[in-house]
Amino acid sequence: MVEHASENVQSKLYARRDNYEKFVAKVHKYEALAEENPKRYHARVWWITILGYAFIFGLLIVSVAALVSSLWASIVLRYDVRLPIFCVLVFLPILYVTLRALLFRIPAPSGLKLARSDAPKLWAEVDAIADRLQAPRVSGITLDLTLNAAAVQRGSLLSFGRPRNTLLLGYPLLSALTVDQVRGIVAHEFGHFIGQHGKLALYAYRINATLDGLGQYLSTSGNWGGYVLRQFFQWYIPEYDALTFAIRRLHEYEADRVAAQLVGATAAAQPLTRMQAVEEELGKRVWEPFYEDASHRTTPDVGRLDALRT
Repeated sequence: MVEHASENVQSKLYARRDNYEKFVAKVHKYEALAEENPKRYHARVWWITILGYAFIFGLLIVSVAALVSSLWASIVLRYDVRLPIFCVLVFLPILYVTLRALLFRIPAPSGLKLARSDAPKLWAEVDAIADRLQAPRVSGITLDLTLNAAAVQRGSLLSFGRPRNTLLLGYPLLSALTVDQVRGIVAHEFGHFIGQHGKLALYAYRINATLDGLGQYLSTSGNWGGYVLRQFFQWYIPEYDALTFAIRRLHEYEADRVAAQLVGATAAAQPLTRMQAVEEELGKRVWEPFYEDASHRTTPDVGRLDALRT
């Protein structure tokens, strides 16, 4: 899933210890609210998400209106030509940052795209899990070399319309787990598809990316408009990050419940402990010797790299 943090702006907002402690307190508050009153919590998440998009679209409207009206005043009313130049310098970067974030689409996951003819048994198993959970079938399965699995939801323009669901599976993960454990992992990822968790993640990314870009652009601005926008950022970003931090954890709990519903609680939990053990073993047997050897070399050991690939 897409990351929510706007690191450049966050680093400034949370640099002071008291700001960080306030942020942690907000996270605990919203986690408690999510547990006590889930409907109210989710309503607050969507309300503040809508507020972020209203702010972004408001900036777009103001920027376009300023550019068009300044050009019209200069051409038709023959005002000073410096007015449209000033508006272009001020509002065109804002227009660029907001449009770039709004038009962002999650890229297709990298790796080997498996056709149904490439892995018919795997596809049949994934389809069967989708049918048992009454979930939409995935449109693609991608295999990569990570010890991980992921549910990738790619929406259409501006995230409207039906999302395209892709299941990302790591080959080391498939090699390390039993069939029942893989079923539990796949069911967990379908829990994310059922809840359409990827859509909210994309909404959050666009808001944070826009505010991050605007924050960098306005960081050197000394005018009152820049000051007002920075005040909004200083309130909105910690508030939104705290809310979405809590909901990410809730999404994982929801996906865990879906996996337990399909394969049982024990089988759903086993892959997590197995993955941790395999990751530690890979670190000791493969990566620690690899990095230790690399630290004494001036050129890569091609033979060792080839061995890792195989």
